[in-house]
Amino acid sequence: MKAAKDILKKYWGFDDFREHQKPVVDAVLKGDNCLAILPTGGGKSLCYQVPALVQEGLCLVISPLIALMKDQVDGLRKRGIVAYAIFSGMPQVEVDRILDNCVYGKVKLLYVSPERLSSPMFQDRFHKMNISFVAVDEAHCISQWGHDFRPSYRKIKELLGSSEHKIIALTATATPEVQQDILENLEMKSAQILKGDLLRSNLRYVVRKEKDKLKATLKILEKVPGPALIYVRNRRRTKDFALRLRDMKIPSVFYHAGLKQDERKKMQEHWFSGKSRVMVSTNAFGMGIDKSDVRSVIHLDLPESPEAYFQEAGRAGRDGAAAYAVLMYNDEDIERQSEVLKKKFPEIRVVKRVYSAIGSYLQLATGSGLNDHFSFDLGDFCRKFDLDVLETIAALKFLEMQGYLEVQEHAFRQSSFQIIQTKEVVYTYQIQHKKMDGLLNALLRLHDGAFHQLVRIKEKQLSEFLKISEADLKRKMAILEQAELIDYHPRQDKPQLFFPLARLASEQLLFDTQLISKMEDAASNRFKSMVQYVLTEDCRTNFMKYYLGEEAKEVCGVCDNCITQKNKANRSEQYKLIENQLIELVRNNRKGVSIDVLKVKYPGIHKYDLVKKVTRDLLDEDWFSFKGGKLFWNG
Repeated sequence: MKAAKDILKKYWGFDDFREHQKPVVDAVLKGDNCLAILPTGGGKSLCYQVPALVQEGLCLVISPLIALMKDQVDGLRKRGIVAYAIFSGMPQVEVDRILDNCVYGKVKLLYVSPERLSSPMFQDRFHKMNISFVAVDEAHCISQWGHDFRPSYRKIKELLGSSEHKIIALTATATPEVQQDILENLEMKSAQILKGDLLRSNLRYVVRKEKDKLKATLKILEKVPGPALIYVRNRRRTKDFALRLRDMKIPSVFYHAGLKQDERKKMQEHWFSGKSRVMVSTNAFGMGIDKSDVRSVIHLDLPESPEAYFQEAGRAGRDGAAAYAVLMYNDEDIERQSEVLKKKFPEIRVVKRVYSAIGSYLQLATGSGLNDHFSFDLGDFCRKFDLDVLETIAALKFLEMQGYLEVQEHAFRQSSFQIIQTKEVVYTYQIQHKKMDGLLNALLRLHDGAFHQLVRIKEKQLSEFLKISEADLKRKMAILEQAELIDYHPRQDKPQLFFPLARLASEQLLFDTQLISKMEDAASNRFKSMVQYVLTEDCRTNFMKYYLGEEAKEVCGVCDNCITQKNKANRSEQYKLIENQLIELVRNNRKGVSIDVLKVKYPGIHKYDLVKKVTRDLLDEDWFSFKGGKLFWNG
C-alpha cells in the first residue's frame, strides 16, 4: 500500500486514496478478484491505474466507449505513463505496432473495446503478454437484466480464454441481481464485493411536476448558479432547447451522437472551459466526463430506469459542494415513455426486416460479408427504409445478441496513408501518369516517413495546396491505392457494422424469444421503479439505496421530500394561520405585495420573524416569486 500511495502522489499529486478506494486498491494488490461498486465521480479508474503501475506487467482494461478510452489514455500519457488504446476503425498497421509494444515494450495499460478481444491479431498477441490483471470497466453492461446491456460484454470471459488472470470489475450502478450476473458471467471465484457510499450527501434530489419545463428550468438556473447539465431524450430537442436558453441570455451548447467529431469537440470545450454555462444533451454525453463543479443536473424527460438516472444525476457536485439533481415530469411523460419502452422490444418480424434492409443498404449479397466491416449511418438507413429509429436500435441489439452482426461505436479517424512501393517504382509511375505527378510530389515532400509507416494527412489543407477540390483529391488517392502504390485510409466518423457470419437470408435467422421476453419484463420493472421514484413521498436518497440493495439507516434530510416533511413538522398553528393569510393577500394583489406592507400588517419583531420564515418557505416551494422588492403569485 505504501508503494501505491507513493505512485498516487508522484503521478496524480494526491497524498492518500479516498476512503472507498482503499479496500479496492488493497484487494487488487493482493491479487484478489473484486467487484467494485463505487459512486459516479468516485475515482474508479485510480483503483486499477495505480495497482497497474505498482505491479509487474500490463493491465488490460476493457471499456465500452472509444471516447472514454481516448480520454483515459491521453490523461495517462500527460503524466508520463505508457498507455495505449485499440478500437474499431484503427488501421491494421497501427494496431500491429501497439500490440508488439504490449508484448515486447514497457506498456502499463492497454485499453480495448470488448469487440477487439475477438480479433485473431489480438488473440495471437494477448497470450504472449505479461498480464498483471484485467479491469472490466462499466461492468453492468454484462448483465442482460441491467439498464445498459451490451451483448459484446457477455463474451469477455470466453475471449479471455482459460487463463486465470485476476479480474477487477467496476461499476457505479448494479442491483443485487446484476451483481450476481456479473460475477457468474466473468467466473470471478471467491470475489470480494466492495461498495462505496453510492449516494453522496452533498447531492440534493428534487422532483417537479411541470407543464412549462423551460420556465421551470430558468427558475432553477436563476436560483442555482454555476455550470448545469440538462438531459433530454431526442437529438433535435438538444439544439432547440439550447437555442431557447440562448434567447434568454444564458450561454448554452448542445451535444448528441449525431454531431460530427469537430462539432462535438467544440461543444465540449465550450462547456468545460466555462464559455457556455449550460450543456443540453442526450445520454450520449456524460460517461467519464471530468467536470467537478457541475452545480445542477436537470432531466426534462423521464429516464428508463433508476440506475440510468442515478448515474446521470451523479455528474453533479463531484467537488463535494452542494449540488442539485432535478427531474421534471408530467402525466404525458409517463405515457410517452411507456410507448418508447414497447419500441425497444419489437416483434421478431421487425428484427428480420431490419436485417434484410441492412443487406440492401450495404449492397451485401446473401452468403457474403464474412468478417467484413462496413460504415453505417443509422439516421440515413432509417430514412431510406422508412424504419423507426428506436425499433431499429433494438433490432440491432437483438441481432448482435444472436451473433449475426456486431455494432461498433463510431470512432473519429483522421485520414492516413503509407507508400508501399520503392522509390524507383513511384518514380516510374510518375513518369507514366503525368496527371498524378503533382499529388505524388506533394505527398513525398510534405509527409516524411511515408515509406516506413502510416502518416496522417489533412485532406482539406492538401487539396487547397494543390488547388483542387477535396473530392478530387480523394478520388486521386483512391486511384493510387488501386495502383497498389499506397495504402490509403480515408477519414472516418461513423459507426461500424461487423459481420462475424456471412449474411443469411432473413428466414434463416433464429432468436431466443424466451430470453428476449425476460429482458422485456426486466425493463418494464425498471421503468415501474422509475415511476415509483417520481411519485414517492418518502426520502428519495433512501429510495435509491433500497433499489440498489443498500441499507438506509436514516433519511438524507436534503431531498425535496425530506424538506417538505421537515417543514410540515415545524408548522405551528400560528405558522399555518400566517401562511393562509399571506397566500390570500398575494393571490389577490396582481400588482404584487411589498415587504413594507408585510411589516405594517405584522408588527412586532417575533411575529415578523415568523412571517419572514413563512415567506421564504413559500418562495422555496414556488408559491411566490420575488421581483423588484415585491411578492407575486405564481398562479
